[in-house]
Amino acid sequence: MFYSHQLLARKAPLGQIWMTATLGSKIKRRSLEIFDIHRICEDILNPSIPMALRLSGILMGDVVNVFKRKVDFLYG
Repeated sequence: MFYSHQLLARKAPLGQIWMTATLGSKIKRRSLEIFDIHRICEDILNPSIPMALRLSGILMGDVVNVFKRKVDFLYG
């Protein structure tokens, strides 16, 4: 798998999605509110640095999980 370490840095938007997906249920509601799902999907579909197809698939799956959590917080 090839990717730039700057792409998944802790402060980068894709890095925040990666960290949120790995933390699972420990993430708080306030942390989820900062994500702009549309912008993150655009970053995954049109990356500034080429990344592997597997990595983009994993990140899109993580975006779906984050979106599900946001919907659960909205309705729950």
